[in-house]
Amino acid sequence: MSSTQGFVLSGVTQQSLRKGTFVGSEACRPGRRLGFSLKRATGVRMTTTQPQVDLGKKDSVFVAPVPTKHDLATGRDPARVKIFDTTLRDGEQSPGASLTGEEKLILAKQLAKLGVDIIEAGFPIASVGDFEAVKTIAQTVGCRDDPPIICGLSRARKPDIDRCWEAVKHASFPRIHTFIATSDLHMEYKLKKTPDEVLEATTEMVSYARSLCEDVEFSAEDATRSDPEFLYKVYSRAIAAGATTLNVPDTVSPITSLSDPSPNQQVLNCAWFTWRECRSDTQPQMSTAR
Repeated sequence: MSSTQGFVLSGVTQQSLRKGTFVGSEACRPGRRLGFSLKRATGVRMTTTQPQVDLGKKDSVFVAPVPTKHDLATGRDPARVKIFDTTLRDGEQSPGASLTGEEKLILAKQLAKLGVDIIEAGFPIASVGDFEAVKTIAQTVGCRDDPPIICGLSRARKPDIDRCWEAVKHASFPRIHTFIATSDLHMEYKLKKTPDEVLEATTEMVSYARSLCEDVEFSAEDATRSDPEFLYKVYSRAIAAGATTLNVPDTVSPITSLSDPSPNQQVLNCAWFTWRECRSDTQPQMSTAR
């Protein structure tokens, strides 16, 4: 996709675009960070800082990507497929794949040479060693010429977010990636929270992360086993609170193909805004396919 191309989104009313509103319980004004939000019924959400919108067709809209600060500073094409590499964080979860800080730094340097856009360097609150590894990567690889974005993972808890920020803030382009579980099983037995409590935590913790860092990624853990209607609410809360990237993780891989007819497949298309990600944590072949 060249820099002159964008995305064609269908099922959008011109009136909703001009007003900057969408079908649902929340609304936004044109010109705000939320930009234009599209009809939830289409399974499409979009937001840009200054969207370039073509209203030439009755039921579709052309959206030209808006360059981020990282795009402008590094000269990268804003319409490219961005590579988010989590080898140094999620890759460590494979048995026997634990990395030392020195090994992480070596890999981070190689990933940067390859032109990876975002490196998720670790989970800073997990250990002192991981914190120091992420911090070192931020101070070195994150400050090189043509640097990648250096990202750290955190649960939707203030101590996690604080620790993450302390590690990544040294990079030229830091990112906080925060997450909370949204499936009924995880909410009841792991978080011991109600859906309303998860919604409130999403708003509070994404807002807090954004108060520290202007680049905030949000994930709904176990998204593809979550109720789609609830996911729309969670992601809407995250966007309204300032999330700049949404991650839709297929945590335990219930989706087995891109043509899966399950209602949860709609989740994979609900995040057309600044950028979106889809992940398959346990099936490498599906991760590659996506």
